[in-house]
Amino acid sequence: MDSPTLSLAALVLLSVPALSQETSSPPIELRIGDALQNVQVESSIKVQLSGWLRVDYGYGNRFLDSTSPSRDELGVSKMALKTAATYENFDFIAVLGASILSDEPVDTTFKDLFLVWHEVGGGDTTLQLGAQPILFGLKPNGYPGDRSLQPSIEFGGAGAFAVSNQAGPSIRAIYPVSDIGQLEAGVFDSSATTAGTPAADLTGSTVWRNYYGQMRFQDFGVKGLSGVVGYEGLYTVDATTGDDSVDPIFDVGVDYRTDLFDASVEWIALDQNIAGTTDDETYWVAELTAFLKGGWTAMADFASADELDATTTRLGTQFGVNDHLDLNLEYAHDGIGGDNDVDSGQVRLTFHF
Repeated sequence: MDSPTLSLAALVLLSVPALSQETSSPPIELRIGDALQNVQVESSIKVQLSGWLRVDYGYGNRFLDSTSPSRDELGVSKMALKTAATYENFDFIAVLGASILSDEPVDTTFKDLFLVWHEVGGGDTTLQLGAQPILFGLKPNGYPGDRSLQPSIEFGGAGAFAVSNQAGPSIRAIYPVSDIGQLEAGVFDSSATTAGTPAADLTGSTVWRNYYGQMRFQDFGVKGLSGVVGYEGLYTVDATTGDDSVDPIFDVGVDYRTDLFDASVEWIALDQNIAGTTDDETYWVAELTAFLKGGWTAMADFASADELDATTTRLGTQFGVNDHLDLNLEYAHDGIGGDNDVDSGQVRLTFHF
């Protein structure tokens, strides 16, 4: 038991934790919400965890158009767990999402996986590469639902093309422009279906045939006044002829926000091949938010699609129960035409951290 070999082994084992404690490497900083926890690991990577969970109950004829038709729906409409790891001027972003509803199949997968490169080449440009939201338009969202509980026209409601909810493999560049806003541009790819065989009859979707550019303005001349002007080229295939082309989307929007309210209007023009209509399409989107006393917020949204001859109306309210829990109530109407109109009432609890 007192052999030199055992003594040496014991000395080595006892020295391991001592060497770990004497290392000069800083610990990982693990941030959960706003609370910082130090995890003693030999790394200079900072890790932040955040996320939210939405529990919904809805009733109306809207839910008759589902995998298991019924007049109501209960479950987790969306959940997201976001991990952001930072090392020097690079970020790794991963968002795991899930939906578990009573009338739809369970959907659990990674929604976003991308890298962010800040201050590229020592300059002001930020580069994002990977599977991510495109964020085109005035108020885009890659994983929407934090405003209206049911998507309005710009998010694909009433059978429209989801201009504000585009996402996928892409490369995005963001460059700040003086004190007026930022310039954004990017290329992306899609799994657009072709009538022929790509590389034989058609080239198929490529990164140089899917692109966008937009200028975002902030506090433009007046504090609280913001806006966007954007153009997107999207690869499409004509459903009738089978011909492929790059077709345009134009987007112009203005938003004005004060301590009492937030009001915005947005105009979106789409080629008929993108909108799936017989002629070029136009969307109009108007939103009004009132910040009330006692932690209440009231919201009213209206959007229309000319060629689809459809409208979406959303009337709702939100109340902050505490710092991490919100209550939402909403009435939603889609005007699609006569007996095809759909309505729903919905209540939601959202936990976020």
